[in-house]
Amino acid sequence: MSPPPPTPTKRFWNAAADLIAVTEKHPFLVAMVDGTLDIDPFKYYVVQDAIYLTSFAACLNLLGDKLEASGHDAHSKRMRELAVGAEEDEKALHRGVFKQLDIEATSEAMPHTLLYTANMTSVVATRPAAEGLVSLLPCFWIYWHVGKKMLELRDRLGETVGRPSSYDAWIDSKLKLHRLQASPPFVFDFLRSSECTEETILRGRSRTT
Repeated sequence: MSPPPPTPTKRFWNAAADLIAVTEKHPFLVAMVDGTLDIDPFKYYVVQDAIYLTSFAACLNLLGDKLEASGHDAHSKRMRELAVGAEEDEKALHRGVFKQLDIEATSEAMPHTLLYTANMTSVVATRPAAEGLVSLLPCFWIYWHVGKKMLELRDRLGETVGRPSSYDAWIDSKLKLHRLQASPPFVFDFLRSSECTEETILRGRSRTT
């Protein structure tokens, strides 16, 4: 008996396999885990990520409004919970790192951050909820996957390397405790329940590239 055909999301993941493999071994991520990352790039990333999270939380709340209006109350509630997690829980981590590393929290968005957040906000605000959620999917899906890989690498390295405590705090709180809880199955569950078509997923995906 032949195996069932892969789902649309599995086909998308397989199609991006080469890029995902590169992302897993990105020098910034690997250096954060093995302790060789210079502190200045980490500071830069933390600041830009905090700016991104403000937009991400706003998009989640907007999707919550749209889902509530269309009768998806359970998914609307989950969106608002994720928005709180992004705006409060993750920002608390940022504030702690800012204080520890003496980072000024007044920096402006750099061009790549601005382009990403502006596009994401536009899709969520102007397109159907399913397309908006797909535009946020990279954050859920890639961080979920990359977070697992970083944790696996840290476990393999064990005590053979040292790293700044701020790096460990980032790996623990941001990747393991929060983003792994906001894993892709929740997103896929909504897409299935809303009878989202593969065409809709492709439209939402294309608007983020």
